[in-house]
Amino acid sequence: MGCADRSCYDLEKHEEATRKGLFAQDKLDEPKTVESVVLDCNMGFIGKTFKVKGKAIREHLDKLTQDDIKKLEKEFSSGSIKIKVDGEEFVLTKEAISIKTVTTKVSIEEYTPAVIEPSFGIGRILYSLLEHSFWVRESDEQRAVFSFKPLIAPIKCLVAPLSNKTEFDPLVEEIGKPPPSGVAYFHQF
Repeated sequence: MGCADRSCYDLEKHEEATRKGLFAQDKLDEPKTVESVVLDCNMGFIGKTFKVKGKAIREHLDKLTQDDIKKLEKEFSSGSIKIKVDGEEFVLTKEAISIKTVTTKVSIEEYTPAVIEPSFGIGRILYSLLEHSFWVRESDEQRAVFSFKPLIAPIKCLVAPLSNKTEFDPLVEEIGKPPPSGVAYFHQF
């Protein structure tokens, strides 16, 4: 089996593509007070000032995380901030955006769940079986060996002639015949 820890990468990419929230919710026993920093855009001002680039600026600002907004808030105390969008630098003033801290009571917590992706298949099982059964003799590295446990070994016993002489063929055939039903030549413990 193979396990891939995808974190929340896949769900976040689906959210971006479909613009639908793919999150889980936990109802809290008691509501909690949460402070968050909110960035509001004056799109009328941004559109008039930056024309065609206004949409790209808005999309950039919408993607900012709480940590990003907090950093911008510190810069914004001087009255303006600089942001880079598509390689261009823009200066946003208090007419374009406002940043404020908002306190809200939350009774439901939302989060994007992490995904563990297990992969099963006969190929993985066979690969594992072969890998754990393979070894090389210390005295002769050219002689590799598969040592299967009897329970899973595809062949339990091999009877082969030590010579190419055809007169041994009937004897090898006789020894290699399966035992009659009800008779066992060996026991597995």
